[in-house]
Amino acid sequence: EVPTLEGYTFSGWKPVNVTAVDGVFTMPAEDVVIQGFWTKKTAEDIAVDKNNVELEVGGTDKIITEVKPDDVIDKDVIITSSDETVVKVDNEGNITAVGDGTAIITVASKDDPAIKEEITVTVKKPIVYYSVTYKYVGDIPTNAPTVPSGVTYVAGTGVAVNAEPTLE
Repeated sequence: EVPTLEGYTFSGWKPVNVTAVDGVFTMPAEDVVIQGFWTKKTAEDIAVDKNNVELEVGGTDKIITEVKPDDVIDKDVIITSSDETVVKVDNEGNITAVGDGTAIITVASKDDPAIKEEITVTVKKPIVYYSVTYKYVGDIPTNAPTVPSGVTYVAGTGVAVNAEPTLE
């Protein structure tokens, strides 16, 4: 019967105090000691719940990771950002967008950094809106057109005002 131990693969039995030369085994005078050998199971794959994330500056998200196979004992991962001026990430997978641009988040096995998964994060500046209030000042002619109300513009949008400039 093959022994089992969670998180390890049994590699076999080997006599410790028996020698072999040219196919001749020499047995000790005392009891033969046979030792079992085990190999620690390591991560074979990492899965993440998303491959691309789009956020606005100040936005947050979370990456859920899974180390496979399920019976690996050490499931520790190291999570890093390729550009912390764009996105910061902690080792729990919490993402914070700090500046516009694109960064790659890498989730790698602590035991074997070659086993990894990457997530592309694109961060954009939030769209800012401005409300503009129009009003007449001074003497208002009776035939003056009605001023617009409740007007909102995206920041950076040009606004044409068809009016004669006046000096105050």
